[in-house]
Amino acid sequence: LLKIRSNIYCILIICLQFFDIWGGTIISAYIYDEFTEEIQDVNKDAKEKDKLKIITEYYLRKAIFLRTSINLIIFFFSFILVVYYRITNNINLKYYAYIILIATILFSNFILHFWRKKRERSLHK
Repeated sequence: LLKIRSNIYCILIICLQFFDIWGGTIISAYIYDEFTEEIQDVNKDAKEKDKLKIITEYYLRKAIFLRTSINLIIFFFSFILVVYYRITNNINLKYYAYIILIATILFSNFILHFWRKKRERSLHK
């Protein structure tokens, strides 16, 4: 049961990352033109345009998709370790997979936290 649970965790995290990339791409495709038009609107004041540029930079130009894609690759690697653990019964592989998953999630969230703090500081100048 424990071996199956390890596989399920990895598969769920991989699916989450895949749908995060897919959903982010769809959302970006729909809102990019809207943001660009809003920024170019001559009736908006400079401060409002600057805020729109900051939001556009954060959501559409930051390496959010790169971060998510790298996470996906690392999660696939963890899944491979779990599968190899099931084949060889080397318990260390399972622990390595868990450590890699947890470290990746923590580091990825730290990067997002840093980007959000930077965005918030920029918006409240």
